[in-house]
Amino acid sequence: MLYLIDPRGHVHQAETTVGAARARERVDGRRIDDQGWHRAAMLLDYDDYLDIALRHGVKCSKGLMLDAGFVQHALAPSKLKASGRNQEAVAVQVQAVGRDTEDRRTRLHERAMMVKNALSGHKSRLSEAEDKAREILQADVKQELVRHWQSLGGILPEATSAELHRA
Repeated sequence: MLYLIDPRGHVHQAETTVGAARARERVDGRRIDDQGWHRAAMLLDYDDYLDIALRHGVKCSKGLMLDAGFVQHALAPSKLKASGRNQEAVAVQVQAVGRDTEDRRTRLHERAMMVKNALSGHKSRLSEAEDKAREILQADVKQELVRHWQSLGGILPEATSAELHRA
């Protein structure tokens, strides 16, 4: 999926990728932003989409385009944290059932080890997701994209503007 962030404060999406849009531009001669856009389901605030697009986006005549993969990576830690909370709740329920229906000596120990290993694997995945999200969110803002955005009348998010003034 591909997002289009426009300077009027809207985020649109299309069922394509930057690569497919560029290929279509080369082959058919159509503009890269000539896609079947519709309003995006907002997973982030507008400024968050824009902030990521100013770091990883592609300029186009309508604004900035952003591959959805960057958004998914940015959201992954919070999704994994919610999943971890669900896993812990299910583990407590399963242990309670096991106490009444299984051989206490072996099954409870096996189940406890399985839960421990699952939670350990989850922590590892969460750590990797946090590293990737941090890499995406802390990448340098691209001056070329800032200039393009401002030439379209776009206003920079406060956090991005403050970051640029610190540099």
